[in-house]
Amino acid sequence: MQSHHKVDWRVLKGFGLHRNGSALGLRKVAPRSASVLAMLFVTLVQLAYASPFTPGNILVSVYDRAVVYEYTPSGVRVQTIPVPYPGVNYGSEYVRDLVVGPDGNLHVYNGTFDPYLSTYNPYTSTWVHRTYPGWSTANVVGIGGITAYQQFVYVTDMFTFGNGGQDVARGIVRFNLADSSGVRFADTIEFIDLVLGWDGLLYALDATQRVYVYDPVNLNLLRRITLSRSVRAIAVNAAGEIFGVPLFDPVIYRFNQNGTVVDSLNTGFNYMTDIDLSVDGKIVVGSWFGNVFLTDESLDQFSRFFIGEERTLF
Repeated sequence: MQSHHKVDWRVLKGFGLHRNGSALGLRKVAPRSASVLAMLFVTLVQLAYASPFTPGNILVSVYDRAVVYEYTPSGVRVQTIPVPYPGVNYGSEYVRDLVVGPDGNLHVYNGTFDPYLSTYNPYTSTWVHRTYPGWSTANVVGIGGITAYQQFVYVTDMFTFGNGGQDVARGIVRFNLADSSGVRFADTIEFIDLVLGWDGLLYALDATQRVYVYDPVNLNLLRRITLSRSVRAIAVNAAGEIFGVPLFDPVIYRFNQNGTVVDSLNTGFNYMTDIDLSVDGKIVVGSWFGNVFLTDESLDQFSRFFIGEERTLF
């Protein structure tokens, strides 16, 4: 592993930038649960009870691969989980994001134009697949987010063409795992990522640097935040501070509650695609070229390991 230190964000401002024990993972972390990112998509395992996933480890998915890997923070692969796609795959249906729910099950954003919420029980090694009418997303690397709260799982939904016009729907779809029902809300906005913040609120990112904050139970919009830098994925701490990574610049940003950059860390590597944050402040970031970056909320320094495959997500 390599260790690096941060640089002052003001040096970088000329750049244009468009989820108890824990296991680290790339891509979304739900409070009291474990989460995962993509390209690499990663998520952190953070379960307070016994689980087949080891607390502190990282769950990683790779763009266009039907598989989830579990890694130690030092980069040792300890588990491989094949992800079945239950429909007809014409080449564009792949794992887009991951999150571990409060019950210890792994929830996968499984597909693109015809996605499924695929839920893996690590205790029994069994899968359950759910979907929702008109749910789809753009076939763009790093787009598509998932997070979990209580008995609910939330996924991003974008305007696409297909299924007799149903796929023009957009917004966020919330699945109720108790009865497999679903509901779409915020249906005038196209989101590219979302996360359940450690403050207990749902944060959803659109493609224009705006973050929409919702109550995860009654689904009411609480506020909107415009970020001062463009990012592809976000994570949120208990204070409501937002951490984000851009696709085309090598910087991890920390924004205050108003969306202003207050700190940053230069990793030296572009094409970061996902970010996840544990309750104790650990941060994991996935990237297009197979690097997994580990840091914390201070953004003082980082380490990294390479998984040997491109396009990783948590």
